[in-house]
Amino acid sequence: MAIVESFLTVLGATSAAASLHSWFSGIKAGGTIEEAIRQLEILHAKVERISDHILYAPDVEQVQSFDSQASKLTDPRELREVLEPMQSNLGTDLLATGVISTPEKLKAAFRKDPWEVLIEARPASRMKKPTNPDLVPILFLDQGTLYVGWQTRGVLPILLDCDYEASLLVGHTTLTASEDPPALPGNQGSRSPAPQQATVPTVPPTSTFPSGAPSADCMIIPAQKSFFFTAHTNCELALDSKFLRFVDKDNNRYSFEEQIDTIAEVEINTRKCLMWIRTNTGTLREVEATGKDLKLMAKWLNERGVNVNV
Repeated sequence: MAIVESFLTVLGATSAAASLHSWFSGIKAGGTIEEAIRQLEILHAKVERISDHILYAPDVEQVQSFDSQASKLTDPRELREVLEPMQSNLGTDLLATGVISTPEKLKAAFRKDPWEVLIEARPASRMKKPTNPDLVPILFLDQGTLYVGWQTRGVLPILLDCDYEASLLVGHTTLTASEDPPALPGNQGSRSPAPQQATVPTVPPTSTFPSGAPSADCMIIPAQKSFFFTAHTNCELALDSKFLRFVDKDNNRYSFEEQIDTIAEVEINTRKCLMWIRTNTGTLREVEATGKDLKLMAKWLNERGVNVNV
């Protein structure tokens, strides 16, 4: 299988909810888990072991349902029931994030024919990773065979009534210290202990960041849907020549900062600009600008040698 950091995963049924495709989640598998655990340690996010080969991070919400009746699966037995078939077919350790009930649009589409709503769906063993960074990998089981299909990120809310974020960002603003995440089989004691207190400070958005004050050419724009779980909060992205920072204005805190490595791709027209920034963590961060912020982003890109006109 080609290397993919994270999948939007459509899961099966539990005894309490007997319909197929009842739940969905974000999962990481195989060699990507160790790095994910390190990120979760930094965020002090809780990680639970629900079986020998399955870890669960309940506070991290990579998937979002726009269904008003959406709920989260919390019972450990039922979590095992929906995740074990996926883990067994993958044949590797699995880290799942918040398992949410699937919206009706997604469920109906998969009941009818997943191939009608997915691009290049093929058995996972023959998966080909596309070059377009805006395509989201969607993992699902069909008659005992594991498949991976793709769909454009911007289409997910329209076609399937959901959204997805590959990065492990905690889906709430309060970060608390946790016990050490359980070690993977064969790696006991290989990670350093988590700090005993949360280290994310509360500061006014204009205050200095850990690496120092933003440079004079810093661009500050609304986060909008650059990170899906912030869509309904008052958040900003601050970008200068070196760093991408995320600021939660409602709670007067910065959530994280990452060093900008490269500008991977830019799509721009008269109404919207989308760009994907690869950071020092190796993650592609999607940044969106519209309206009055469009010219601001165009100026920021032009100053970095990416010639765009709006």
